[in-house]
Amino acid sequence: MLKKILIIMSLFVLFVSISGCLNNNQSTDNEASSVVLTTPQELIVVNELPAGFEYMGAPSMSIGDVQRDYVATAGIKSAAEGLYKYSDKIDFNIDVIEMDNTTAAENLISQYKAGFKELPAGDRFTEESFNGHSSTIIKKYVVSGGQDVPRYVYLWNNDNFVFVVSGATDDSALLRTFVESTGY
Repeated sequence: MLKKILIIMSLFVLFVSISGCLNNNQSTDNEASSVVLTTPQELIVVNELPAGFEYMGAPSMSIGDVQRDYVATAGIKSAAEGLYKYSDKIDFNIDVIEMDNTTAAENLISQYKAGFKELPAGDRFTEESFNGHSSTIIKKYVVSGGQDVPRYVYLWNNDNFVFVVSGATDDSALLRTFVESTGY
């Protein structure tokens, strides 16, 4: 009788260990939110958009587009762009550029910033912190309605990913709300 119990217990332990029920490395549904994203295509999607924002899509973005729009530099692996609209009036976009490593990401940011001229008055670049990191805000001006109006670009890296977020608005608080919603 004792022999049968030991055999049954041994089979039970073997079955449980083979099924993975004792494996603490398995993720559960509750742990899904802690998954690390690894591609620009994943990072351009904002899961919890602020009120009034709508995701419009993701046109293709090539390494050539990055080199033309930002800076031609070594180490670009891939890129993606996400388009958003606010209240059917204002366009926003998120560009995420994957670099070979963190140093390459920091170099892209430095080289991109170096391409801007100083403003005649005020600072072109300011630093702000959100989501646990700092970001550079680039102030640019465009002509709208016959007047120069400011536009802002948030620029930062998270490891080897460079984020560039901008919008067709002079409302820096609205853009900041959108930037914070990225979670990165």
